[in-house]
Amino acid sequence: MTAPHWTEYAWVDDADVGVELAVCCLSVATKITVDEIIGLLPSEHESFSASHDDLDDRMMEQRDMHLVGLLQVGDAVVLFEPNGYMGQELDVMGPVSMGRDVASYYYGGHGVSGFRWYSNGELRADFEPAQAIGRDDPEIPRALIAATEEIGGFWLFDGEPDDLPDPDWDSLHTIEGSLALCEWVTGVRVTKELLRDSTYQGWATPAP
Repeated sequence: MTAPHWTEYAWVDDADVGVELAVCCLSVATKITVDEIIGLLPSEHESFSASHDDLDDRMMEQRDMHLVGLLQVGDAVVLFEPNGYMGQELDVMGPVSMGRDVASYYYGGHGVSGFRWYSNGELRADFEPAQAIGRDDPEIPRALIAATEEIGGFWLFDGEPDDLPDPDWDSLHTIEGSLALCEWVTGVRVTKELLRDSTYQGWATPAP
């Protein structure tokens, strides 16, 4: 599968994007419906309908809750968590990924980021896009490394730690690259219009 280029997600820097992607978790699950995902998430929850702005407002008001907005996109589901991180938790996304793939991008606004690829209940890849060093983990699929070379914006280094080149920090576009990698894993393209203008199925549960 040909990977998209990070520039296809350059809209994240648009002044009018209306979506905060620098402090969020965004996940995409294939071959599943919103109702099926909700059935796999913790049973104690509140359901509601929400715009993107509504999700942001609830996040500010309910700091003790996990808040997720779910969107059906064909036979896949996009999960958007303003200031959230549940998509990075194996105990949550592992069951969701049984029989399918889930890609999850996270950035916490404090310099910590994460990309996770779950498949059939297992964690296939786990790395930090904002740190362009130390990507020689043999557990990361070689196909994903090849995809990041096509995508650009960040890279996974396939070699020995002593051979790591000096990172070119100015060339990094980790949000754009992470969203493009989500598309490569799932086949789902996330657009600013989708995130900004859709009505979400909201889901909230007390944070541990």
